[in-house]
Amino acid sequence: MNIARLRVMKANGQVIRYADIARKKEKEEKVNIITKAESLIKMRRVQKTLQKSARSCINGACANLPILINGKKSPLFLALKGLSLGHVAC
Repeated sequence: MNIARLRVMKANGQVIRYADIARKKEKEEKVNIITKAESLIKMRRVQKTLQKSARSCINGACANLPILINGKKSPLFLALKGLSLGHVAC
């Protein structure tokens, strides 16, 4: 809050509480942080990094599934293998 507003509030006889000002400032900062985070996520470079990270995480999780390690061609194996490769099972 700027000084001019505080002076106007004081001249109008309003009670100025530091807690209210701090709360309003925190709320504005949270909105700014969310806006900055959303703009970062929309950046193409960041999206590619997030996708790469997600793929590596999924590949690591899929590599540890016993059914995929054994390789027996069951319907469950085919479904999980398709999901791990990003295919949609029909």
